[in-house]
Amino acid sequence: MLTLPDKSFASPEWLGKYRFLAEIGFGGMSEIYLTVTQGGLAGFQKLVALKLLRRDLAEDDEFRRMFLDEARLAARLSHPNVVQTYDVGEDRGRYYIAMEYLEGQTFERIRRARNSARLFPLELQVRMLSQVLCGLHYAHASPDYNDRPISIVHRDVTPSNVLITYDGQVKLIDFGIAKVLDWARHTQVGVRKGKARYMAPEQVSGMPLDRRADLYSVGVMLWETLAGKHIWSGLSESEVINRSGEIPPLPPESPAMLQQICRKAMSPRPGDRYPTAEALRADLDLFLSQHVTPSRERELGAAVAALFADERAAIRQLIDTQLKASRPGDRLPAFRDLRTGPPGAPSDTPVAANPYLGAAGSDAGAAVRNDAERNSEQLPTPAVYPPTSRRRMFAIVVGAALAGAAVALALTRGGSRPPGVPGVPDVPHPTAAALVRPAPPPAVVVRGVTDDTITLGMSAAFSGGSRELGNRMKLGLDTAFAAVNDAGGVAGRRLRLLALDDGYEGPRALANVQDLIDQRKVFAIIGDVGTPTTQQALPHALASRTIFFGAFTGSAILRHDPPDRYVFNFRASYEEETARMIDYLVDVKKVPDGGIVVFAQNDGYGDAGYDGATKMLRHKGHDDQLLRVGYERNTLDIDAAVARIAEYNDQASRIRHPVKAIIMVATYKAAARFIQRIRDRKLDALVLNVSFVGSNALAEELRELGPAYAQGVIVTQVVPHYESDATGVLRYRDALARYHPDQHPDFVSLEGFLVGQLFAEALRRTGRELDTERLVDTLEQLHSVDIGIGDGLGFSPSQHQASHKVWATQLDEHGAFRSIDIQ
Repeated sequence: MLTLPDKSFASPEWLGKYRFLAEIGFGGMSEIYLTVTQGGLAGFQKLVALKLLRRDLAEDDEFRRMFLDEARLAARLSHPNVVQTYDVGEDRGRYYIAMEYLEGQTFERIRRARNSARLFPLELQVRMLSQVLCGLHYAHASPDYNDRPISIVHRDVTPSNVLITYDGQVKLIDFGIAKVLDWARHTQVGVRKGKARYMAPEQVSGMPLDRRADLYSVGVMLWETLAGKHIWSGLSESEVINRSGEIPPLPPESPAMLQQICRKAMSPRPGDRYPTAEALRADLDLFLSQHVTPSRERELGAAVAALFADERAAIRQLIDTQLKASRPGDRLPAFRDLRTGPPGAPSDTPVAANPYLGAAGSDAGAAVRNDAERNSEQLPTPAVYPPTSRRRMFAIVVGAALAGAAVALALTRGGSRPPGVPGVPDVPHPTAAALVRPAPPPAVVVRGVTDDTITLGMSAAFSGGSRELGNRMKLGLDTAFAAVNDAGGVAGRRLRLLALDDGYEGPRALANVQDLIDQRKVFAIIGDVGTPTTQQALPHALASRTIFFGAFTGSAILRHDPPDRYVFNFRASYEEETARMIDYLVDVKKVPDGGIVVFAQNDGYGDAGYDGATKMLRHKGHDDQLLRVGYERNTLDIDAAVARIAEYNDQASRIRHPVKAIIMVATYKAAARFIQRIRDRKLDALVLNVSFVGSNALAEELRELGPAYAQGVIVTQVVPHYESDATGVLRYRDALARYHPDQHPDFVSLEGFLVGQLFAEALRRTGRELDTERLVDTLEQLHSVDIGIGDGLGFSPSQHQASHKVWATQLDEHGAFRSIDIQ
């Protein structure tokens, strides 16, 4: 058996009896892979989805317990409408859950796909919800091994957690945050888990739950089906959380019986709702029996197969290739690379969004939807087909499915579009080394630029402890590029982003950038995340004269004087952020010498923040010998740092000033753990962190711990508050709601959006005759560009940083960020 790498799990080969074929995705705690079992009699093979607890969390008792709780629960569930668990185990420190591999799509992707209103009408959606309720009722009533009810509450029943297979099965997935009411370890009161849009009022307020909370969530899905839009659309996450108990009105043309069912399921008081999932299902089935003829599973599956024929064929071709031709050491291909389609195609699903992770991911894609879906609040509104139309509907669905099957067969055989089938995209034959091949070059070869596309590359953490930073930065870039493409692109070209996971590790980042530039031939690198990763990847970009734009780092390695010709930064530096903190602490809060300490990551990221703080203290004529403690990147080993600060505080209390403020230069998981430990020790110190921490991810971590840990934490920002009314921020929220309605605004994706908008503006000004040197010349003449966030942005030959502005935010008692003035 081959040994897995110590630090990376990007190219695994075996784990026990499971051979790895492809990445399915990543979530909050887990990595999901498509594997095949081998070694049985007669060459037995079976495709299995393998969910692994992330390596960096496996040594943490709490995360390991949560993962094993999920495994223990999943092992008890065996029902046609619940994803099936085959095996739970551990091999070489990797904890895993083996589940059935399901060919299909989530309800969220299905209802946003082109032609879904026609191929997936109201009757099929109601039938699908009926099957969801069947699975829920089973889970709610499941007994333990002594035949006693264990009272499961799923807590995250959303369209992203309902999978419909191509043969018509409906599966409820992701019991990762499910709650078992009689287990000894309960979620703390006041801690929310799940998506706020679908939460029952008692779940939003953190009160005790029972099965009726899940029924409320099904009621929300029914409401959205009838209204043809997302519920609470246009509201921020905090407004959704603080909403009143009233249910938004439904369109009057909706079937009256379904309106009545919906209102009862969504009653603010649990006692006014249906008592069980079976009772709600009975009413839905009664509606179907009275208004439409019975549907069949094959119609449901045929509709899904027709909507996603090209993607299904590409994934099957990938699996076939991997089974026959993958070799040890090959980079694992990823499903996400097969989910980018032409305008109007089903939305792309990124690293973190896949059928086995559900809410842990984010259904945030770069594809542009068709005209009927461009209203940010709208979903395709399904029609009700009367009984007289059933035969015609069946013919439409079956015809579409047969057409899709023909395309799939042609794709499998040749990897190209069959003659005479317009509008079906070519699907390149995937290999283990690369799934995306560059388009044929134009007459004048410019790397990454074709007649109709500009391809850009990104390396970031989509796994590991900093994955939320990569996911959110990519979300912002995807949103910006979708808006640009929707408006006609840039000089007739669409923007395309290829993103690779580096796990916040420098060697992987270098390998990714080499791959993106040398093999995938991207035009520029944009939005890379992190200082240690940039430190290793940047030299290759400079050596190949590739533009390195808008990296999510404030490190000095990107800010030389004079600047590197091909490096352009959007954000203020870490030195500027920590200098602003020192200004605030010394001039406003009057913290004395010796009262400030620094908790920083032990690498270039931590060095940059620490240097900024000491330089500003020296500039002010104060003691610049700040105590610095830290931790290693991609770990949560902060206990020694906490102990050192406590010891220093005890000593200082006797001979000088105690610790009054801690400047943190950390990532969100380590920062949250550090704050918890500091406050558990009753150390009365103000804590501040630079923007790279990932503000929303930090807030969520602290909310999980309890309000006492969140309140008062300050985070500096390099963009305005994402709920402000600045013009650029309003554009961002509108675009996010339009292209990724399931995603909430945050500081990191706002930064990604602004980076994408600024880069697109430079491309526009360069024009159709595009190459690297022309774009650099344009950027260096880009002055006072107003993107709606305050002062104009721009560059010059001697200044390659667009913004030097630093804002500040502070967490309140509810764990929400509020803007504060630290001038």
